[in-house]
Amino acid sequence: MSIEDITPFTYFYKNTKLFIKFIGANYRKDEDTIQNIYLDTLKLYDQYMDEYFNELEKSHKRKEIILELIELISMYDEEEELTINGIELFRGIRIKGKVVRQQYVEIWLKNKNLWVYIFENKPIKEGLFIWDVNKPSVLKEEEIYYALIEKIHELNNSKRN
Repeated sequence: MSIEDITPFTYFYKNTKLFIKFIGANYRKDEDTIQNIYLDTLKLYDQYMDEYFNELEKSHKRKEIILELIELISMYDEEEELTINGIELFRGIRIKGKVVRQQYVEIWLKNKNLWVYIFENKPIKEGLFIWDVNKPSVLKEEEIYYALIEKIHELNNSKRN
C-alpha cells in the first residue's frame, strides 16, 4: 500500500479533519477557506471513488457533483461574451475550450445551464446547444466534471489576486 492509497479509515479521518476546518471557517465566515475546503473534500472524494466505486456509481456521483459545481460557479459574474458570426449571443462564463475530433468545442455556463459551442472549419459551421447531464453528447460527464473543478480553482485564484 502506497501513501496515495486510501482506505475507508483514512477517508473518514481526512474528511473529519476537513469538517473541523469547515466549522472554524464557517464560524469566521471565511468564504474563501470554505470554498477551498469544499474543493479539498471533492479531491478526497474523487480519490475514494476511484478506489471503491464501479464506473456506473462514479458516473452517478459525478452527475450529482456537476450540478453542485454549476450552482457554485453560477455565483460568479457572467462577464465573457459568446459570439457567433460577429453577433453576441449571450454573456456567460467560459468554462473550457478544446479540440474534439475535428471540432473546436467550448463549454459555457449561462443561467445555471451548461452550453456547448461547436465550431467546424471545413465546411465552416457553428452550433450551440444545452448540455444535458443525463444525456451527455460530444463531451462526457467526466470531462465536464474535471473542467468545472478546474474552473472553480481558476475563479478562486483570480478572486484572491
